Amino acid sequence: MSDTLQHGKDFEVVWWDHKEQAPWQDCVELGRKYAHYCAVDMGDDSYYALFSNARFDSNEAAKKVAWAYLDSIAEEVP
Repeated sequence: MSDTLQHGKDFEVVWWDHKEQAPWQDCVELGRKYAHYCAVDMGDDSYYALFSNARFDSNEAAKKVAWAYLDSIAEEVP
């Protein structure tokens, strides 16, 4: 996880399966809460959106934050 960004305070990641309807309500609410939005290509059949208060220089930088977050919650699942 990033040492400088805190989930829920500085950023939020939303993802959904390509076969599912996008969670538009969540995206609208997060778009109002955070200053920036970035569609993040994680290389699979899902869609990812990163909402943050920080502006990322590239999609790669945003992807690193998204992967760090997803890895951190994967560790919590037994």
